[in-house]
Amino acid sequence: AAGYRPLLMNPRLPDAVLESVITDHGIAAVISDSRSFSVPTYTVAEVDTESREACKPVPFGEEVTFMSSGTSEQVKLCTYGGESFYHQVCDSLEILKHCPSIGHHYEGELKHLMLLPLCHVFGFIAVYLWFGFFSRTFVFPKDLDPATVQNTVKKHKVTHIFAVPMVWEAVHKAATRKIAGRGDKTYRKFQKATRLVNKLGKSGDLLARKALREVREGLFGDSIEFLISGGSHISAETLAFFNGIGYHLANGYGMTELGITSVEFSDKRRILNTASIGAPFHTTEYRVSGDGELLVKSKTRAARIALCLLITAVVG
Repeated sequence: AAGYRPLLMNPRLPDAVLESVITDHGIAAVISDSRSFSVPTYTVAEVDTESREACKPVPFGEEVTFMSSGTSEQVKLCTYGGESFYHQVCDSLEILKHCPSIGHHYEGELKHLMLLPLCHVFGFIAVYLWFGFFSRTFVFPKDLDPATVQNTVKKHKVTHIFAVPMVWEAVHKAATRKIAGRGDKTYRKFQKATRLVNKLGKSGDLLARKALREVREGLFGDSIEFLISGGSHISAETLAFFNGIGYHLANGYGMTELGITSVEFSDKRRILNTASIGAPFHTTEYRVSGDGELLVKSKTRAARIALCLLITAVVG
């Protein structure tokens, strides 16, 4: 509201990478509660409340820049305008229309676990914009330790969790390893039960709640209504595991450069378990090139993209 263009920095990147971005892109100042940088750095408490209240509202179309995770050799800065965010909110209405399961409440409430960082486009759009626009409740875990996350979900009766595939794959492996450790007979019975639940579809939810209660309680309990995986590939085995114990895990697609462009709407487990990313939202068009490359045209895409090369120093 002060007239600046905010860049949401990824705090998981090392200081050297962040400093490089600050220098290369002329960052004026940083607001951070834990780290200091070469430009003026302020804590949230130091930002003058009266000055902020006196600011004029940001005109429609002002921009926000996101920073990619930097898992490749480059950090990408993707700048979005207000119109892109408008279309993302409209897309969330499209999901509610075609996939009412995403709006299910538990004991009259809908609570979203803030597992994805809001500095990333997936967390900002699929969590904050989709749910914050409709005034839902956000639950922040104290830290990302698996036990803390698990206890937070149960204590606060979280209904929605969105995460990257790595999270779901890790939970799946740990759970199946624990079940297999109880013997071949128990593991075979578990596999038979999940296959039956997946075959029955939504009508198998009651069976899952009763026959697989111990497994569900060992994970997130019974409050979970909807899970989404997005960001990269997820295995069909992991999808079949979560959907087979009575949860609803859907796959979605999006990139830092594109925003969120699709989610599998179907309630049918035989479709969910194929790892389908669903049809594109009405603001988006998918096409597969002759080389098998996915081409995306969308009103939600970033207006500009800047690349920051990561330089690694080798110490002899």
